[in-house]
Amino acid sequence: MIMAKMNKTQMKLMHYAQLINLIMDDTEAEQDQMSPKFDALKQALLDGTMGEFDTDTYAKTIASFQDGTDHYAGMLEKLQAAKVPAKLMGNHKLLTQAFADFQKGCQDMVDSLHDSPAQFDESAFSMAEADQDAASSRLMKYIQKISAMMG
Repeated sequence: MIMAKMNKTQMKLMHYAQLINLIMDDTEAEQDQMSPKFDALKQALLDGTMGEFDTDTYAKTIASFQDGTDHYAGMLEKLQAAKVPAKLMGNHKLLTQAFADFQKGCQDMVDSLHDSPAQFDESAFSMAEADQDAASSRLMKYIQKISAMMG
């Protein structure tokens, strides 16, 4: 089977689609890796046992969250540097801003943990979670719009 030769616009669109797919797949994989740690923190918060949280596990959670957040920062840089087809530019800018807000919410969550369970900032943690959720909803909205336009 011989593939038809793609023009520049089609190539740009294909590369852009691959980038978006890669970033969304990497984001999902990162979230899957951090989710059990988040769930443990959330459960301790709900149970009122944060002060009893194992300090080694807490330190590993902070490190894991910071690694994930740093990975998100790298993905954000890729989004910011992307070569975007003209017809997708507006939605791409909105997607990039939503991803920046998501990454900031992740960093805010890391910062809310401080150095130990005794220093845990519940208010900042909850605000960061809400910010991440709002940014995630916007991310999905713009991904759907971009996907429909690439259709």
